[in-house]
Amino acid sequence: DNSNRKPSIQKQKRFTILFHI
Repeated sequence: DNSNRKPSIQKQKRFTILFHI
């Protein structure tokens, strides 16, 4: 579960960065 949750957070962080630009 933790392994699946980590990638999800990284994907969301990438999305936030793209949205910020």
